This record gives sequence, structure tokens and C-alpha cells, in this order.
Amino acid sequence: MKIVTILGLLLLFIALWFAFFHPFNVTFSKKDLPEIEFHGFKYQEITPQGIQNLLQGQDATKEEKRLEIERFTFIDKNESLKADKGIYTNDLIDLFKNIRYSKDTYTISTQRAQYDLNNQIIKVLDPFILTSPKMEVHGAKMTIWRKLGKIEAQKIKAKIESSL
Repeated sequence: MKIVTILGLLLLFIALWFAFFHPFNVTFSKKDLPEIEFHGFKYQEITPQGIQNLLQGQDATKEEKRLEIERFTFIDKNESLKADKGIYTNDLIDLFKNIRYSKDTYTISTQRAQYDLNNQIIKVLDPFILTSPKMEVHGAKMTIWRKLGKIEAQKIKAKIESSL
């Protein structure tokens, strides 16, 4: 066979190949991969007054507008807020599963809550149990104003131990 015939058949084969088999494009979107991943982390704010806040978690992934934290723990002076999962978006932290807020002599347990960082307000969105050495309170919803030291609860039933 002549070289011209071979080249002609090769060109015909390549043309038919591209006519029937199109190369595919692989594209990755930003949603497929997080921007940053953290594993076993602690975040501390150190000021002249000492350590002000401590945020820690087992795993965290930062995406475009949110930070998702597994085994969320926030500690500030004599208070702690813990949850199985926390999602931080626009200065709000949505908390899910096994949430425990502890302060001084009481602990509040629930399954869903939201913490507003700017206003320091914790909204307990599911039924809760507040326990302390002398009482146990069950309720439907609760709002805690950390700055004011005020708590408001709805539909509560309390067992209070009397010292009389």
C-alpha cells in the first residue's frame, strides 16, 4: 500500500472516531469539595484578661458560607455549650443532637438549639430538661439571654426539692 493511501485511511478513521465518539469533559464544582477541613481542633481567643472563648471540635469543614463542626464545644468562663453537630452561618450557630448548656449549678439538655453570637442569645427549639441539685424542669421551648442573665421558658413542669 502506498503511504498516501495509509494516511488517507488514517485521516478517515480519525474523522469517523471524532464524529461518533465525543471526548467528555470532567468539571468539578465548588460544592463537591470543602474549602478547608479541620480535624481535632481548638480555637482560643487570648486577650489581656486571659482566654475569653474556646471553640473546639472533632472535625469541621468550611464551605463557602458555612462552617460545619462535629462534636461542637464552646466554652466561655463558667459556661459551656456542647452538641454533636454545629453549623455556623452568618453569626448564628445551629446546634443538633445531644445539646448540653451548663452554667454554674444548672444544665439544660435538648436536641435542637440556635446560638446568636452577636446578641449572645441561645434559643432552645425542642423540648428540654433543666437540671440542678434541687430541681428538674421540663419544658417545650426556651430562650436564654446570656448578657442579661435572663431565661424565659414555655410550657414548663417543675419538680422542686424543698428544704422545709
